[in-house]
Amino acid sequence: MLKLEKGGLGVAHLESKLTCLLFKQLFVAVTDPGLPCSYFVRFWGGLHLRRWVPALFSNREPHSSTPNRVVRVICSALIELPPVDLSQPALVHSSLRDRALNAIFVQGRHPVEVWRSVHSRLNGCRLRDLAWRIAHGALVTNLKRYHWRLGDGLCPRTGCDSLESTAHVFWHCPFVLNLWEWFQSWTDRLAGDRSWSVGQGFVLYGLDPPVCSVAVLQRIIYVCSVVKKLIWRNRCDVVFRGKFASWQAVLEAVKSDIRLQVEGDFRRLSRAAFFGRWCAGEGCFVSLRAGRPFVVF
Repeated sequence: MLKLEKGGLGVAHLESKLTCLLFKQLFVAVTDPGLPCSYFVRFWGGLHLRRWVPALFSNREPHSSTPNRVVRVICSALIELPPVDLSQPALVHSSLRDRALNAIFVQGRHPVEVWRSVHSRLNGCRLRDLAWRIAHGALVTNLKRYHWRLGDGLCPRTGCDSLESTAHVFWHCPFVLNLWEWFQSWTDRLAGDRSWSVGQGFVLYGLDPPVCSVAVLQRIIYVCSVVKKLIWRNRCDVVFRGKFASWQAVLEAVKSDIRLQVEGDFRRLSRAAFFGRWCAGEGCFVSLRAGRPFVVF
């Protein structure tokens, strides 16, 4: 299982977990050969597993020349593993886990701060999913489709003939420049730090954030995530529906999305929880007026 703070999903890798369960009977045969179940392991796998465990094979005991399905899976896993002591299940489990992670993820691709930004407290499931895909380079942009020999790889927006990479979609495209200028001015008012400027690293991965409290940073990351979500939604509308919208329309959609989230939390959470999430501390852009939440942009 690759933890959230390392870029994973926090769920078990089923293939390696099931393989470890199949290894259980081999561990029993190695550590306690006197048990009745060990006899069946030696019968079905003694001839084929003697490369790793010579003690499992003996001419004095009957054995099968054709391995069963479980033995075939175990042999396939052992071939791919480095030499390991089969009498120590923890070492085998660690080797299987490392093999699974190396096959799926590029270890050390991003620092821990990136995954903390991805799983920021205010980000909902959809915002986290988009941020996770951006960090792993998993968004299907036109440039990625071009590498698959589909399309020309160019940005679909009118007047832009650059290659559409992930960085282009969210940062370099002329369409999004005004959105990030608005975000910069809003952040200056919220954090009170005019020396900080939003950059590509922060937009894509949450790197180099402004110097502020944790509560303020979480609100900044949340608004940045909403802007990215609406940019990506607008881009998909252009590609799949042929619907073109101005950056002002996208900005209004950003504000509307934030208002809906705040109003939903106001109805869903207790007053203390809502106040702690949106109104407490410095850098507050939500206030209560006449018993209702009011978002200040």
